[in-house]
Amino acid sequence: GPGGALTFKVTPKIVSLSTTTGIRGSTVVLTGTTFTSATSVKFNGVSAAYAVDNDSQITATVPATATTGNVQVTTPSGASNTLAYTVVLPPTATRLSPSSGPTGTTVTINGSSLAGVTSVTFGGLLSPSLTPVSPTQLKAVVPNGALPGAVGLVGPGGVSASAPTFNVT
Repeated sequence: GPGGALTFKVTPKIVSLSTTTGIRGSTVVLTGTTFTSATSVKFNGVSAAYAVDNDSQITATVPATATTGNVQVTTPSGASNTLAYTVVLPPTATRLSPSSGPTGTTVTINGSSLAGVTSVTFGGLLSPSLTPVSPTQLKAVVPNGALPGAVGLVGPGGVSASAPTFNVT
């Protein structure tokens, strides 16, 4: 109104991220401006645990359910710009072909985030042979001594959470 003071709202600005790729649960340091009164840090819309280190730095943890998207800081003055962040997801097996057979069988595993898988287990025993085919498919040999059980995968994004069962005959 007349004679009133002008109020300027300075919104936060993210200048850089310490890393632009990582796994769920990893730490990311955000560098920027006007962070002191931050009310949220989000990774692709998912709220993250964070600490405001100072006005120009926030240390955040990639949320357990985060997916690839943008990082954004919000303060009472408004939302910041966004910077892209790639979440490396754990591997997931959705289908085994065949789903049963003797030890020594080569099994085709279909799923997601299979690129970079470093080990496959059948009922807890490590497969002696692993052949990457694509980000959604790989082949593994059922090890000697394997018992019926879940197929486990380990990749850059962590350990598979659930998996189909292979029945050793």
